[in-house]
Amino acid sequence: TASVSPLGSDSVTLGGTGIANFADKNVGTHKTVTVSGYTLSGADAGNYSLVQPTGLKANISKADLALTGLSAGNKVYDATTVATLTGTASVSPLGSDSVTLGGTGTGTFADKNVGNAKAVTVSGFTLGGTDAGNYNLVQPTGLKANISKADLALAGLSAADKIYDATTTATLSGTAAVTALGSDAVSVGGTGAGTFADKNVGTNKAVTVTGYTLSGTDAGNYNLVQPTGGLKADITPATLTYTANAATSIYGDAITGLTGTVAGFVNGENLANATTGTASFSTAATATSHVGQYAIAGSGLTANNGNYVFAQNAANTTALT
Repeated sequence: TASVSPLGSDSVTLGGTGIANFADKNVGTHKTVTVSGYTLSGADAGNYSLVQPTGLKANISKADLALTGLSAGNKVYDATTVATLTGTASVSPLGSDSVTLGGTGTGTFADKNVGNAKAVTVSGFTLGGTDAGNYNLVQPTGLKANISKADLALAGLSAADKIYDATTTATLSGTAAVTALGSDAVSVGGTGAGTFADKNVGTNKAVTVTGYTLSGTDAGNYNLVQPTGGLKADITPATLTYTANAATSIYGDAITGLTGTVAGFVNGENLANATTGTASFSTAATATSHVGQYAIAGSGLTANNGNYVFAQNAANTTALT
């Protein structure tokens, strides 16, 4: 509380409103402060000159100046902590202070791993201008962004051609492998299974792969992408064989009653569900053909979806006597 001590019993009182001023506005320690605004009153006030206090000192410390205008972008995992900044960085100094923003801003995640709403810190910006020394630049806080999993392709496999077996199973060969980013520790485990889209005969049929998994310290940062479009193999027809039952005819008699079977069906398929038509057997021999052995041929069937081809049993003969 400001006060004065006049001499003896003099009647002097202190009035007015004191005003303290630094010599300048800038940051500093033990800066001189001058005082004005106080006045004297009372019966004996005219006998005195009011001496303002001297030797007053105080510090001006830097003000915080917030960096605004930035946001952080989401990214796909890339094994680094780099975060992409968007927007235009700016500051709003006090009054008419001359402060500019320079430098190149860099965003950084706390770690490289996949996650949502991960904190992003900002560095690299600096202050310039006449009044820059009066401020602490406060990098933005509360910036958040997501790191989503990267796709990691499964390689090293091929699919083998096969003969039609009425299943969609495809045989895989090779050694499954992945190539993770940087020095990430990721390995492939599990047992792979190959599958054709359908069971039917065809060439360059796509084979999908399942059953493999990722493990290792950094496995959680990846989606394992099974080979798609790259693995292809053929399914070639299985063979159905016409086998004629033994038959004998007498010269001069009509040749009739030729019968036989069809064999070679796979996985429980049969004439009814794998073929159309009716099996029949015939020979080129006639009632008046020379006595001897004649071939019997089966015919009449068509395989569904071309899944079978037909062959004749080499033993298919009839004797004409």
